[in-house]
Amino acid sequence: MPISINTNSNSERMTMTDSFMHGLRYALSLIGTTQTAQARALGVSVPTITRWRAGVAVPNEQNMARIANRSGLDQETIREGGPDAFAGTVDSINQADPGFRMTSIPNR
Repeated sequence: MPISINTNSNSERMTMTDSFMHGLRYALSLIGTTQTAQARALGVSVPTITRWRAGVAVPNEQNMARIANRSGLDQETIREGGPDAFAGTVDSINQADPGFRMTSIPNR
């Protein structure tokens, strides 16, 4: 089920789907093995990484560009659930992020 979140003071809204959350977690796992490493690489705080991973907040466009650049993925791939969402497999997402267990590709 999509979640709408305010992303800035102008009340711009971004919808966070399960696919987006999976893609974001996958991209972050490519950037660093710990939230501390991810935060350092992206120039944000560890609590920011925690909020993104929990789905409480979403990266703004500048941070999405950084995430894409550092992970080697394009923003569309991240938003769509990561490269394995297209291949129909979840094994590499689970291997890349041991703290997260994905069992199936969510319906789009």
